[in-house]
Amino acid sequence: MSVGVWASPAKPTIPLYVRFNGGWINTDAIVHDANQPTGLFFPLDEPKVGCLWVFPSRRPKRPYGHVGIVSAVRNGKVTKVIHCAKSNFRRYGDAIRETPPTVFQVPDALFVWYVGIEDTEASIYVAITLTASSLPSSSLSPSPSLRWASSLPSSS
Repeated sequence: MSVGVWASPAKPTIPLYVRFNGGWINTDAIVHDANQPTGLFFPLDEPKVGCLWVFPSRRPKRPYGHVGIVSAVRNGKVTKVIHCAKSNFRRYGDAIRETPPTVFQVPDALFVWYVGIEDTEASIYVAITLTASSLPSSSLSPSPSLRWASSLPSSS
């Protein structure tokens, strides 16, 4: 199962998205949503593990936007992002990879949080682990900001 990449057989019927682009949840719609008073995403001033880093398309120069899950932050700066890209496939033979944040360093990129994920270590761990479980083990390098199950607080 992958949290960051999904295919839907039908467009969602969320009114904000229907009005914006006919209902699709894509990078342009996520950025639009984050800049509205209500929606599925809200903007963050600083990155944190588990947030999305997204930028919209800027046609014709940049026909596609991009989105990834921040997987490591050090001193307020993103050091690793899990994302799907053709360049990852060309370089590694695998499109979904955890990489340095180079591709996201554009002026209009922003950090957003999905309102459906609680801001707790356990839920961030689950979101990143579910995404990482869809990757070949060779594509992930250890990130010091990730906490594995043995270091999570117990629920008892």
